[in-house]
Amino acid sequence: MKAILDTASNAVILIDHTGAIRYCNAHAGKIFGYSCDELLGLSMDLLLPDNLQAGHPAQRQSFFRDPSARAMEARRDLRARHKNGSTFPVEIGLNPLQTPTGLMAVASVIDISGRVLHEQKDRVHAERVALLNQKFEGVLAASPYGVLTTNEEGVILFANRVAATLFGYTLEELTGLNVDQLLPDGMQAGHQAMRDAFIRNPSMRAMGENRDLVARRKDGVEIQVEVGLNTMQTEDGVEVLASILDITQRVQAVKRQERLNQELMSSNDALEESNLELQQFAYVASHDLQSPLRSMASFAKFLQEDYYDTLDEEGKQYTQRIMDGATRMKALIDDLLTYSRVESRSMPFTPVDMELVLDEVLDMLTISIADLDAEITRDPLPSILGDRGQLTHLVQNLISNGIKYHGDKPPKVHVSSKLLNGAQTLSVKDNGIGIDKEHHGKIFEIFKRLHGQQEYPGTGIGLAVCKRIVKRHNGAIRVESAEGQGTCIFVDFPPDATSTTA
Repeated sequence: MKAILDTASNAVILIDHTGAIRYCNAHAGKIFGYSCDELLGLSMDLLLPDNLQAGHPAQRQSFFRDPSARAMEARRDLRARHKNGSTFPVEIGLNPLQTPTGLMAVASVIDISGRVLHEQKDRVHAERVALLNQKFEGVLAASPYGVLTTNEEGVILFANRVAATLFGYTLEELTGLNVDQLLPDGMQAGHQAMRDAFIRNPSMRAMGENRDLVARRKDGVEIQVEVGLNTMQTEDGVEVLASILDITQRVQAVKRQERLNQELMSSNDALEESNLELQQFAYVASHDLQSPLRSMASFAKFLQEDYYDTLDEEGKQYTQRIMDGATRMKALIDDLLTYSRVESRSMPFTPVDMELVLDEVLDMLTISIADLDAEITRDPLPSILGDRGQLTHLVQNLISNGIKYHGDKPPKVHVSSKLLNGAQTLSVKDNGIGIDKEHHGKIFEIFKRLHGQQEYPGTGIGLAVCKRIVKRHNGAIRVESAEGQGTCIFVDFPPDATSTTA
């Protein structure tokens, strides 16, 4: 019997009613750190932690009063003490044994330190996994995308609130639903085969690879979606993680943009056709209209020069009207040609010294300035990247208007420039009659005139030409004025139009 017990994998100790150890096997000495000889006669209480020793005699007496087998229990709070004073977890089973010397208790003791350590590791691992799952679900819940996880049968195991809102379900309704029910009727039949193929050959499918996906809300409304797919291997099998984004508004915006682009292309075609017609008109105006107009003016002048004395007063007035009409018609045709040629006869942009442009304009307007005793002042002007001819025409028109629309006082015109945020603003300010605020939006329209020919002659095209020139230079033209308080015209050039500053 002793030989058998010495080969046992658990400690066996025989204890009398006083708690003295009367027998132990080899394994008992091993787990407690004693030799069997050392254990024999030792009190069993000494093999217990200090905090258990005081109560152990009472427990022992209870066992001897009621000597019944007490099976080994998986209690993790039982501990024994090693010879070196350390404690370790144990499981203990008790059995009564009647011997010639009296009743004994047979204690079977198992050191479960390895098992407890393993269980602790398992518990820590489980806690970490639970924490990771909690964080994972937290991330999914906070995702801006709708997120679903499904099993191999397509049953939804998890859904975040975005997905629930996206499909019009509550979280409780969505969880447990088959994902096929989120598809239009015509797509449900073939979806299972697609899902099975994906499970057999799982590979990440990035969101946005297929823009033609359609889903169905609880209310039956179909929506455009993007779907990203991935798989997760779990204890219960493969699970599919789907990220879903509602792109209905984006698709509608793209369609609107495509429609607008189409309309823009149509508008561009119409504009190109209109420009072509305008160029054709310019050709006709410069050839077919100018020729009879010159003939009419020549014959009217012939009448004035050779037959003036033979004409009565009424005839002289008619002849003068013909001359005036021809002159106005020629000015109108010339202005229309200028307006139409802003694009057709434009030149490439080069750095243009606006100081030199202003000098050239003032030379051209010398007679008008002298006749009206006009005063032209200036600030240093920059260089502008643009079409020199058109910029010259622009400045000439603005200064001419400042001189022409003067009041009782001699005209004063000031030309200046200001740099703001890298962009140049050219301004031409006069002390003339001014423009009422209600007409500010009209003065840049073609043929719009605020005064009669007798007051201020003109065609009503000059500022329209200015606006077209400024538009070609990617700028903007605007006015600040009040009736009787002069006018200031501002031309705002874009930042990339500034070449150098004076």
